[in-house]
Amino acid sequence: MQKRRILVLVTLVAVVSASIVTGCAKPAPAPAPAPAPAPTPAPAQVEPIVWTVSTGFLKGGEIAKQRDYFAMTLEQRTAGRIKAEVYYGGSLGYKSSEAFSVARDGLVDVNEINSAAAEGECPLPSFAVMPFLFENKEQQLAFIKDKVNPALDRVLQRDWNAKLLFWCPGWAPVTFFSKDPLSTIEDFQGRKVRTWGGINDIALSKAGMSPFVVELPEIYTALSRGMIDTAITSYMSATECKFWEVLKYIDLVPLYYDCNWAVVNLDAFNELSPELQDAVMLAGQDTTYWWAYDALFWPTELKQMLIDNGMEVVEPAPGTMEAFKEKVKPMYAEWVQKANMPEVTELMRQAGAID
Repeated sequence: MQKRRILVLVTLVAVVSASIVTGCAKPAPAPAPAPAPAPTPAPAQVEPIVWTVSTGFLKGGEIAKQRDYFAMTLEQRTAGRIKAEVYYGGSLGYKSSEAFSVARDGLVDVNEINSAAAEGECPLPSFAVMPFLFENKEQQLAFIKDKVNPALDRVLQRDWNAKLLFWCPGWAPVTFFSKDPLSTIEDFQGRKVRTWGGINDIALSKAGMSPFVVELPEIYTALSRGMIDTAITSYMSATECKFWEVLKYIDLVPLYYDCNWAVVNLDAFNELSPELQDAVMLAGQDTTYWWAYDALFWPTELKQMLIDNGMEVVEPAPGTMEAFKEKVKPMYAEWVQKANMPEVTELMRQAGAID
C-alpha cells in the first residue's frame, strides 16, 4: 500500500511538472513587420508666370501706386501663379508714343496707354484729352466708360494684339503751370508750353501757344534750363516733378480730366487657362475700382502739397475760358479728318462735336 501511494505521488508530480513546463513555453517569435510603403513624391513645384508691367510715370507717384496695387491683386487673384514686375518712369526705354506697338509686339506683357501721347498709333485715347469737349468731369468719364472703352477694346483686339485690362477713372484737371501768372487769354499767347503731343499740340497752337512734346522724366530739366516756361499736366505729375522748385503758378484753366489705360498682350493672355484669364480680368477690375476710390482724395491732397511748397493759384479772368473754347473748338472737325477712323467719327458725332 505504501509503495502504491509513492507511485501515485510520483506520477502526479510528473504530470503537474509537464503542465507547468508546457504552460510556460517561450512564445513563438513575432512575425517581421511589413516594409513601410514608399513615400508619395511631393508634387512638382510650379514656377509662377512673371509678367512685365511698364509705366512712364515715376515710382512713388499715384499712377505708380496703381500699378503696384495691380501687381498685388494680380498675385492674390491668381494664388501666386502670376506675378508682376513693375518698371517705372519709362525705364525699359519704350516711349509713350509707341505704346500700342510695344503691347502688340509683346515687348512687355502689360503696357500703359497714355492718352494723346499714343495718338500717332491710334487716335481713340485722345477722347480723354479733348480740350473743352465735355461740360464737366462726370460727363467726360461717363462717355469714356460707356462709349470709348468698348470701342478701344475692339480695336486693340482687332489691330494691336492686345486687350483692355483696366483704366484710371477720375483725375485731377489738366491745367497750366507757369513761371509767370497766366490769367487772360493774352497772357497765354506765345508761351512755350510742354505737352505730350497729339491733339494737345493742335489745340494749344490754335490758342496762340508754342507746344513742345516733353516726356515726364524730362520736364524738370526742360523747365530749369528754360527750354519751356509753361507746362500742362495734372497735380499728380506736378508734385512728382517738384514743380515748386522751377515754377511759381498754378493757372486754373482746366482743359480736360485725363485718364490712362493698361492693356495686356493677347499672346500672353491667351496662353493662360480660362481660370487664370478670369482671375487676371478680375485683378484689372479691382484696380479700376481702387483708382476710382483713390481719386476721391489725391487731387485735393496733391494740389495742397503744391500750395504748401510755395506755388500760388491763379484764377482765370472773366471771359478767359470762353475765349479758349472759341479758339480751340474749330479743330474738332480737323482732328476727325486727320484721324480718318470710322470709330473716331462716330464717337465725335455721339459727343456732339461734329454734325
